[in-house]
Amino acid sequence: MIRQEAFLPALSVRERLEPDRFAEIVSLPEGLYAIFTHRGDPSRIAELYAAVRNYWFMTGKYVPAASPAYVVFLSNAMSTPPAEQLSELYVPVVEK
Repeated sequence: MIRQEAFLPALSVRERLEPDRFAEIVSLPEGLYAIFTHRGDPSRIAELYAAVRNYWFMTGKYVPAASPAYVVFLSNAMSTPPAEQLSELYVPVVEK
């Protein structure tokens, strides 16, 4: 069974920003992460996440941790065609 997952847009900043009605500050906890590389249209990252949750966790020695997964976009979306964009999906894990 593939679960529908929600993703929230986020960005990393170097300077402290103040939250407002459009944004909030979220700190990601330290810990162990499984990192999956995605090449292709970023709109399909949810499919990768579903495969990780429904297949990779079933056969591996890890289970998802209680903190949120996040995506790092490695390509410039303005100059890279969607099919060639690279992203990394970071999934927090703990050993079974």
